Amino acid sequence: MVKRLRPYCGLPLKPLTLDHFIPKSTWPDYAIYPNNLVPQCRRCAPIKGNKYFCDKEKTCYFISPIYSDLLSKITLNIGVEFDIKSKKYDFNIIFQIDNDVDVNNEKRIIKHISSLKIKSRIMYYCIETMQSWIFDCSSSNFDIRLVLGARKTEREKIDKNVSDWQTALYLGMLKNEELLKYLESLQPIKKYKIKTKKRVLDI
Repeated sequence: MVKRLRPYCGLPLKPLTLDHFIPKSTWPDYAIYPNNLVPQCRRCAPIKGNKYFCDKEKTCYFISPIYSDLLSKITLNIGVEFDIKSKKYDFNIIFQIDNDVDVNNEKRIIKHISSLKIKSRIMYYCIETMQSWIFDCSSSNFDIRLVLGARKTEREKIDKNVSDWQTALYLGMLKNEELLKYLESLQPIKKYKIKTKKRVLDI
């Protein structure tokens, strides 16, 4: 959803492929136009495939970030829920749009998000990332609040709207104090080496 990252979905990694927004298999004449090439992730690629226009709804499945700024008008919020007793966590994924987006364009955004299965993919990403954080916190000592906060500051300098998955997740984690305390409690106890004074041998 962020042009600098993944124009289609917002996955916080560099694009690995180029997609022919208007499929070259159907309209080969458009294959050579640079404006028809959109960076995309490998997970979007098989989902989008050669889809372009939905005959039933008379609308495009997807939004081109080159010809439209609609994807930049989306803000992603990820609420992180954590139960301290069961140690279970869950994620509440919410998409918000700017107030100047009309009803027709709102439908286009919904079509784009649902066609690319973005919500379910974000949920899987959150679960995978949280498992990774638990492992990292269990194996080393570091200031988790500082790390999460640095990412927040870095992204806020670039984009007005948070739309990449990592930043939205980190913001959600920072808002959950019980989760942060739990992750901090997993970190191994620091061991300090006792320095001993040395004597010079009288030889």
